[in-house]
Amino acid sequence: MRDFLFFPIAAAIMLGMIAAALAPGPDRVREALAAFGSPETGLGVSGETLNMLQMPDGLSMDLLTLEGTSTARIAAFRPYDQPPLSQGAFITLPPDFGRAFAGRTIRISTVVRRAPESGSPRFAMAYFGGGGVQDSGWQEMQPTDDLQTYEFDWTLPPDPGETDVDYIGVWPDPEGRGRAIDLTGLSARIVEPDAAEDIPAGLAASALQDPPELR
Repeated sequence: MRDFLFFPIAAAIMLGMIAAALAPGPDRVREALAAFGSPETGLGVSGETLNMLQMPDGLSMDLLTLEGTSTARIAAFRPYDQPPLSQGAFITLPPDFGRAFAGRTIRISTVVRRAPESGSPRFAMAYFGGGGVQDSGWQEMQPTDDLQTYEFDWTLPPDPGETDVDYIGVWPDPEGRGRAIDLTGLSARIVEPDAAEDIPAGLAASALQDPPELR
């Protein structure tokens, strides 16, 4: 094949591969979360949109229906502090969410239980943003055998950083021993200072409010 044909075709194939790899990114999330209208009302991932969670190397996810509820069973086979570091099982926020969250207090919530078999005694949650300047760090929680809401508040610096692509991540087993959690929902919403609850970072909290569900 002549070079003037080969290189354009190869480039088109590569672009197609990149587009496929990025399919669960901000545009798809924006479409799925369009019912929420704006970052001010928050976002929630549950039901069929759990398949937007992206897995790095060393994590696995099985999408199940348990007792009529869509559930992501997520396991980790390496610890979260083992290079290459990643956001865990993560969702990509639309860019306008990252910009709106800068300088605000955000409540990150998950609905989780310990998996019935090889259940993890701990899991971790984190907010990643601004190319690292807005990262919350991993906040560890202790799941039970029943679905509960676990959440923490994080006040983002006003500087949006080098990038406005933010992520919310979950690591099912901080020690990476192959243990799993069942996750049925994940959400983020702005909490005004006068309405914020004092939730110690890294501790499981009672359900203050159910995460928003997709309509």
